[in-house]
Amino acid sequence: MTANSNSYNSKHYDEKQLTDRYKISFETLMLTFAMIFFGGMYKIVYGPWAAANTEMIILVGLPTTYFLIRAVWKGAYFSARMNSYTWSLVLFAVLGLFNIGVSVYSVMNGGAAIENGMLSENLFQLFVGIPFLAIPIVYLIKKAVHKNDDED
Repeated sequence: MTANSNSYNSKHYDEKQLTDRYKISFETLMLTFAMIFFGGMYKIVYGPWAAANTEMIILVGLPTTYFLIRAVWKGAYFSARMNSYTWSLVLFAVLGLFNIGVSVYSVMNGGAAIENGMLSENLFQLFVGIPFLAIPIVYLIKKAVHKNDDED
């Protein structure tokens, strides 16, 4: 890390958040390697399992979703200096719903989810939208769980 990124992180995230982010980042890296390895092995044995763009977004998007879910749950995603997450959560939800809606629309208007035994390009937007939608969903679940803990 450069000096500039360390100073930014130290100003915007506390030490626990940084430690959690580093741990989750390492887990995500290992998950990404495993998915690429097993995806490649499957491709060697059985042939392609998805269109090229869809395969790429799955191999990157699912580990990204893992990172986002873990980071939001542990409180390491949003900056410690942010007073309100409302607009960020709304923006993420809109982006997620828009991308998922585009994918659903394309499948419902004659596009296939599976073409020639592979996941089609019509699912690309679905896997783009999932990480965006995961952030507000996990945040709201976390708030509900912790609210119930506080009441007990």
